[in-house]
Amino acid sequence: MSMRSLLLWFLLTVVVDALVQPAIGAELSQAEVAALSRSVVQVIAEPGSGRSQLATGFVFERGDCVVTAYHAVAGCQKITVYSAALGANYEARLKKVLKSADLALLELTRSTDLTPLQTVEETPDFNRELVVLGHALGAPTVLPGIMRLGGTRTLKEITPQAAEEEIISIGVPSLSSKVFHLMSPLVPGHSGAPVFNQVGKVIAIGNGGLERGAASISWAIPAARLRALLQSGEALHTTVPAGAFQNLYAADLRADIGERTLDAGSVELRKLRTRTLGEMRRSSASDDMLGLMQLLPVGAPFDVDALRFDIYADAESGATLVVPAGMRLDSRDGLMLGYLDSRRLEFRVRVEEVNSMQEAQISSSAFEQMIAQASPQLQWMENPQWSYPTPRVFPSGLTVRRKSFLGGQFDPRFGWNWTKFCLETLAMRSDVMLCVAAIKHDFVANQPPSANWVSLLIGTHLTTFSNLTTFSD
Repeated sequence: MSMRSLLLWFLLTVVVDALVQPAIGAELSQAEVAALSRSVVQVIAEPGSGRSQLATGFVFERGDCVVTAYHAVAGCQKITVYSAALGANYEARLKKVLKSADLALLELTRSTDLTPLQTVEETPDFNRELVVLGHALGAPTVLPGIMRLGGTRTLKEITPQAAEEEIISIGVPSLSSKVFHLMSPLVPGHSGAPVFNQVGKVIAIGNGGLERGAASISWAIPAARLRALLQSGEALHTTVPAGAFQNLYAADLRADIGERTLDAGSVELRKLRTRTLGEMRRSSASDDMLGLMQLLPVGAPFDVDALRFDIYADAESGATLVVPAGMRLDSRDGLMLGYLDSRRLEFRVRVEEVNSMQEAQISSSAFEQMIAQASPQLQWMENPQWSYPTPRVFPSGLTVRRKSFLGGQFDPRFGWNWTKFCLETLAMRSDVMLCVAAIKHDFVANQPPSANWVSLLIGTHLTTFSNLTTFSD
């Protein structure tokens, strides 16, 4: 099945391989994860026209019932459930739907011998590690991943206005529904995936994602809504416009999603999607829109909104790197380096784990010193026009500081001759530090910027962590 045909939502991730870890996190052992995985299934829905869409589900209440996301099966003519544990397919039909929570209960035409998963109605602590089990990126096997809870909110509270209007037009899910806002992004394929607490009980169902520019917003439906699903008498079959959910969950899944990764030392950044600046600007692309607007040249001889970017992310931390589309980054000495325009433009990236704000400050200072030491003949001066005087701290725990520097030499007769320019983003959340810099090695003041240089500046500015609007309770 082509990844282009999947009707899911897109969100940044990297799949964790439980086979090489004694524990997956949230205090679940490898053996416990393997046992729980047996009750997780893949949902294959066919809306017609030869298309298929993949999601995840789990056995619930009894061996012939499966819970999944309603948006994954809505309007579909045929639904099949595949059990990786049994290596078998089962035909299924809609039994119950709860549109306000975007949940569906499927009934299989024949029962399995799989054990129904246990659920619990609880709200985990902020930043608590949770485990999600599902068919990530349409994989045929069940794969585990780590999620972190960012709080309990209504969907309306975490939804940008443009997406809010679209959700209202579709009617699923309800904007007034309480959801678990996830600090770590879900993965395409995790619609309907069970989310577990530290004792292996389902506390939520992976539901969705909305793009928020380069980063994204993810949420899960509390398991408490399963009681309402079982009691629901809503009509099962409603008219669903073709591609109704696509802009919310899978606007642009491409065949190369997840196939390209960047080795950033302690984390692995996986390609999530490619977007134009115009697409990102329409969804509130940045945590600092005013700063982004200041970077955009007026009267440029190219269409700024047509500039394209590859977006990479680390699933656990939500670290999100924005790179000019097609740009190659190579690892060297703890850095990832990329070049454009015959190496006159340089992109530097460093991602590392830190244990305190003090370590983060040391890391960011070392990153800046490496840039300065590469041109020891120059003096560097901070440019206050494009620099934050102090770091910005968000309720989610995200800390961001952006700086720009000019490098040059002083001539007593003519003053400063600036020949290099650098823009940095220094961002930290939890225990991950993200340092990115765009460097122009042949800087000339007042020279019209090239498309490549503008792309590097924008990518540096948009590099951040996902779920910018997360609040703690």
